[in-house]
Amino acid sequence: LEKTFVGGSFVEGLFELVWEKQPGGWGRKTVA
Repeated sequence: LEKTFVGGSFVEGLFELVWEKQPGGWGRKTVA
């Protein structure tokens, strides 16, 4: 998934909140 998945800052922020809680921070790396 990328930030342009929906193109909304709300969804982008929501994904970051969920992803940064994932073990290993795999989601955070994907966003960056």
